[in-house]
Parts: sequence; structure tokens; C-alpha cells
Amino acid sequence: MPEPVGAGPVALRYVTHMRILSGVVGEGMGHATRSRVILEELVKEHEVHIVVSGRARDYLAQRFENVHRIWGFSIAYEGNSVRNLHTVVQNLKGAVTGWP
Repeated sequence: MPEPVGAGPVALRYVTHMRILSGVVGEGMGHATRSRVILEELVKEHEVHIVVSGRARDYLAQRFENVHRIWGFSIAYEGNSVRNLHTVVQNLKGAVTGWP
């Protein structure tokens, strides 16, 4: 039986061990850096698996176990410019094959 947490009958709740699947999009690093803070707390008490696409995979894999790469939307750049046609082609290919 889980241990009770809190004081008094109103605040009484039970903490249980959970299995959590967390998904993080990885085109930019903003989602990954914010997710890291939450994931650090979750892994203290729970079994957490993280599915992530793009550059964020390497960032999170350095900090957590159970990080799995998935395909996700990405943008093709050349210098500081978006390559529109290349972006469309690589995302169509990824959507069909499921590979980054």
C-alpha cells in the first residue's frame, strides 16, 4: 500500500509509482530545456520513457535514461534561410518512412 502524504484527512493522498511516457518535439531547443526541468522531478519517483525528435534527442539523452528517437517535423536551413522545397521533401519522406 502506498504511503500517505499530507496532514489531516483533507490533505491525505497517496503517492504511487507510475510509468510515464513523455513526448518532446525537437526542432528548436525551447521545449527540450523546459521539459528537462519537469523530467528531472518525474524520474525521482517514477519510471519515465522519453520519445523525442530532432536535436533535442541528444540533449535529453545526455541527462536521462530511456530516451528514444522518433520522427518529427523538421525545417531545412541553409545559413539563416529556410529551404522551402527541401523542407517539404524531407518531411514527406519522414512521414512515409518514419525515419528522421
